[in-house]
Amino acid sequence: MKIYFSYIISSLLTAWVILFLYSVSAGFASFAPIVALFGALLLFAIAAPLLLYNSRIGLILGCILLTMMLPYTIGYAKSVLDDRVFNWGVILSLLPALLTLFALYLSIKQIFFQPEINFLLKASASAKFLFAAIPVSITLLYFVFYGREWF
Repeated sequence: MKIYFSYIISSLLTAWVILFLYSVSAGFASFAPIVALFGALLLFAIAAPLLLYNSRIGLILGCILLTMMLPYTIGYAKSVLDDRVFNWGVILSLLPALLTLFALYLSIKQIFFQPEINFLLKASASAKFLFAAIPVSITLLYFVFYGREWF
């Protein structure tokens, strides 16, 4: 469950930062935030629920999507640290990069160094369904209400 929640939190925080910065700017300056937003959305809506039912495929897909998010989050943290000022805003701006790196570390550790440990949730089918349905339903509701902004 640690990997599941790290996927959820890192994807939500990264997507929130990207969409917040997009709302106060004139648009994206490069493709890095678009790729990171796409990776965060797929990590939240597909990889995290898939992790509950097929852990190997969920972990591999999670590694790919976290790698898509990594350049933007590290670049964002680097741009904030270039100001040479330390305050609470700097700490908060480092969180997407730290959470993405932490989730990537957990995924790689689970895939390559602990493959014999079964990650599947040992809970009832209804608990698995609930944990899988929450991110999928939130994503569907987001596209129902704000989908015209994307397309």
